[in-house]
Amino acid sequence: MFRCTDIAQTGTIPGTVNLSYGALTYMADHTAPEEWRDSRLADYDRPIVTTCILGPLGALGSKLLHDMGFTNVQILKGGVQAWIDAGLPVTRSG
Repeated sequence: MFRCTDIAQTGTIPGTVNLSYGALTYMADHTAPEEWRDSRLADYDRPIVTTCILGPLGALGSKLLHDMGFTNVQILKGGVQAWIDAGLPVTRSG
């Protein structure tokens, strides 16, 4: 799962990768210079779930990835807050 959010406020969903929406624009872009790209985003068919604190930036991230040609992208409905409200674990730093 790739997430775009303020991790200091929400914590991190275990097993996720935190990429800002801005970084996602070039890290997932297969036409960007190789040193800018994230190798975990090399596979257009890789399952990806995007999120943010409440969902809007996750939706934008999902659309961006879909527009770039990624085929298996989902949005975490309700964002990280819904995850927390469901009593699921988060990792908090500091």
